[in-house]
Amino acid sequence: MRNKSKYFLCSALWLAALFDIVTFLWNIDLVIFETNPLYLLSKSIVLVLLFKCCIIAAITGVIMFIDKISYFNSYFFVIASVYLIFSQTMGGISNMQVSYSNPEPSQALPEKEAIKAYFNFQILWVYFPLLMGLIAFKIWELCYIPKKND
Repeated sequence: MRNKSKYFLCSALWLAALFDIVTFLWNIDLVIFETNPLYLLSKSIVLVLLFKCCIIAAITGVIMFIDKISYFNSYFFVIASVYLIFSQTMGGISNMQVSYSNPEPSQALPEKEAIKAYFNFQILWVYFPLLMGLIAFKIWELCYIPKKND
């Protein structure tokens, strides 16, 4: 059952990434509305896609192939996957909304505002909840998992 759950989690992670990538590339002319700081700083779609795939491949590798890992670290990779699935799905939905609304190029955010909007979303909806979940798990682990010296 554990391997099926791992397979499902990793499959969902890659499907969410594929959804985000396909909706991004669907109407490449709308790249001026991109808010990802890596793209805004490098102007390279290839770099963004390679970075995304490397991160997901690393997480997939840890989840699927490394069994000798602490509860905390395994929880970190699982919760990070869940939040990546969420943020990539939201990115794909956002890409679709921009594509269907067919905005004027003048409606694109200036680069500094786009980066600020990206980080505000990521901090509020991804990093802060992720951090709170990790803190809560560490407290749980300290309270309920006996140490070898106890």
